[in-house]
Amino acid sequence: MSYLEQPRINFTGSFQASPATINNTPNNYNPANYNADSLKPDNIELYWEPKGDSIFDLLNCTVTTVESPGVTTDPLQGSTVTALYTSSPPKLVDLDPMQQNGSEIWGFTIMLGDFGGAYVQGFFTPIAFNGIWGNSQGPHSPRNSASGSAVYQSTLTHLKWNVGNSAVLQALQARSPDRLSIRMVVSAHNNAPQLYAFTPATFQTMQSQGVPPGVLDKITSLQSYVMNVNAAGEPQPPGRGFIPTLSYVNSLLEQLLGQSVAGQYGPTILAATQQPYTPWSAFGTDELPLFPYNYGKIVASVGPCLADEPGFVVPARSLAPPVGSDSYAWWAQAALDLEGSKPSLTLDLANSLPVELPGRPLWAGKIGTLSLATYTGTGANKVYTTFVPSIDYANPDFIDKQSGMLVVTDFNGTDPQSLANLPLALRSTTLVNGASVTTSLLEENSEGLSMRADQFVFRMNPGMPTTPLFPRGETNTVDIYVRKFGRIDGTAQWKLALQTLSPSQASAYTLGTLGTSGTNGINETNISTPEGRLRLSSNLLEVTNGKATVTLTGADPGNPRGYVDGQVYFTSYTFSPSVADYSQEPDDLISVQIYQQTPIAGTPTWVNGIGEILRQYGMLYPIMGRFQLWTYDGVVANRDKIQRVLGLDISQPLHMPVSRDLSTIKCNLIQAWFNAGMPYELLGPVGGPGTAWNNLPAVNGWGPMTGLVVRSGDIIDAIQPVYGANAAPIQGGPGGLPSTVDLTDDAIVSMTGFTGTYFGLAQVAQLTFLTARGVTHGPYGTLRNVQNPQPFTLSAPTGSAIGSFFGTTVVHSGGTTYIASLGGNLRLR
Repeated sequence: MSYLEQPRINFTGSFQASPATINNTPNNYNPANYNADSLKPDNIELYWEPKGDSIFDLLNCTVTTVESPGVTTDPLQGSTVTALYTSSPPKLVDLDPMQQNGSEIWGFTIMLGDFGGAYVQGFFTPIAFNGIWGNSQGPHSPRNSASGSAVYQSTLTHLKWNVGNSAVLQALQARSPDRLSIRMVVSAHNNAPQLYAFTPATFQTMQSQGVPPGVLDKITSLQSYVMNVNAAGEPQPPGRGFIPTLSYVNSLLEQLLGQSVAGQYGPTILAATQQPYTPWSAFGTDELPLFPYNYGKIVASVGPCLADEPGFVVPARSLAPPVGSDSYAWWAQAALDLEGSKPSLTLDLANSLPVELPGRPLWAGKIGTLSLATYTGTGANKVYTTFVPSIDYANPDFIDKQSGMLVVTDFNGTDPQSLANLPLALRSTTLVNGASVTTSLLEENSEGLSMRADQFVFRMNPGMPTTPLFPRGETNTVDIYVRKFGRIDGTAQWKLALQTLSPSQASAYTLGTLGTSGTNGINETNISTPEGRLRLSSNLLEVTNGKATVTLTGADPGNPRGYVDGQVYFTSYTFSPSVADYSQEPDDLISVQIYQQTPIAGTPTWVNGIGEILRQYGMLYPIMGRFQLWTYDGVVANRDKIQRVLGLDISQPLHMPVSRDLSTIKCNLIQAWFNAGMPYELLGPVGGPGTAWNNLPAVNGWGPMTGLVVRSGDIIDAIQPVYGANAAPIQGGPGGLPSTVDLTDDAIVSMTGFTGTYFGLAQVAQLTFLTARGVTHGPYGTLRNVQNPQPFTLSAPTGSAIGSFFGTTVVHSGGTTYIASLGGNLRLR
């Protein structure tokens, strides 16, 4: 069962998608392109939404039609369809800057109906879009993703019902009480921002309108910003100084001028720099987008889905552009129902036919007359039998109310039973030089074969086990569903051949997609390398009961891309033996992000790894700016909020980071760092080799050090920090005399002393501690019998103090244990 079957609810309206584009290119991940306070204008590519908040939302969506046997009108029709959320709307998420052709929706709960009447609501299981193509094909259509259309195919789970007097909801609940199938087609997204030009001409205008030279001097850097650059790093039109969106310009003005001055002169600056809004003029038209900036068109259908059915793929019949044709249509799904009281064929054309400009009606002038047929034979010997001579697709209601769902019940004399084993064809008849010419836009292949992976986007953390509650471990299972004329029968004779793309193939693929095309910093030297890190359980799969299964294992790829974590890999799959006229969607791949297994060597501290990770996210994901991730003090001040959102389940809208490309490995390291007291840096160690120890794991969560016991004689025998009623394990031996240091409401900020050789072994020979209140404790250790004493000083940076100790111990030949080396774990004071 699926949305291709009834009962079915169709809705339409608009959607909002505002991802941050600063993180669209791997070039922007380089820390050389930003400093502690801001992105550097000479190096950053802004694209069209540099301050995006990653929101995905619904706007003005309503139930347009309901379809259920015996139901003609229903109170659900005309009711609203909304995304339910409290503190944060759903998020739109790319897998990787080198794979932006599979954006997922996370934290999305949909409600069809109103709380005051009948409704059903459910959680949209996160999945990436598929079937993306350029459906806007007119001569003046924009040549970017705004001209694209794509499908989200998923399930609604955790359903809440109030069927009331809605017959369609009653029927739907009776047939599918636990899960629903949902297909959403998104198109016509307006990603053409309002531009503000900071050029010599506009600076002259600002000066003439009263903006003081001192203020203009502070914003001269705005002339260096660039939206897009080519592969050589040269600005593309409109060139430097053109900055997109009011929100980003305002943020830059506040950053450069301060809030007060920006408030005083901002309106004049904006008025002088704002450009006329003619986003498509470069393509020969002054016509404007139908939807506001960051909004687009959505049409959707909801139907039944049983608990044992796949979550993301609909095992159905598939019509594709004929191999070798120049068809301007896209893949479509179909289902033949011969078991109901009245045979029917349902064909989904919501993502299959072209428009002349984004969001406009289907392009009748190009499509001509559409018909449905079956065919026999192959190649030039095909014989077509038409059973639907004309499809009323030109009626706006076909897309805007029926969600592109064509339901055929009149087969015009053709026995519907014959359709069960004959390939279908969607045909177009147009006039060419005054004569009618009919060609196939879409056809089933002669074998009637179709296949699709259920889940096809994966995040993998090598070294971590995969469990039902944690599907992002080092292994994953991919189920690929195969059908022959929509049925399981006859599929077992084929096998599936799988191949992981080489770096050159991966580069060519991702740079050829609508999502990632034109992205700088991607080439065959840095994508899908090193090879062999994505391992398949088999490259040749048996098909059993209409399904083939492969296990993916992600091995540590290291850090081949430098500033972008881990690596992304792609695996293709096809029939074996090959089917001559089988046409597969070009994006029908399995995309896998494998994270670096050991991103931080040694103990995580702000200086050793944590600061670099958080700073990068603070710069490249603007919605995280509220946490001030680029500074240690900012992170400390916001530590409770950061820990809370970092610890949320990945399905939650407020999970940090919103991009979901921070690995679980790194998340765990950051959480461990918080739990360890946020050590800023390791101080030292000084001394000699021996058996390593570290107080830090034992004292996590104990708060600041309140005391210290030092045992010493000739040299330092042992050390033991105290935290209120808790004492860390003593490190060293029982020799020497104990000295107690009181650190109540104080903290150690430096250690000085001497190292040296004591009866042939390198030791910490003497220690003196200085506290934040200026109190000196020590020296401890007399230096008697110490040879070659060497002075040392270890001082904590301002604002930090020693929170615990680490080092080594050695045992002398007489069995006495001493401190061989000593260092401090720094923490916030």
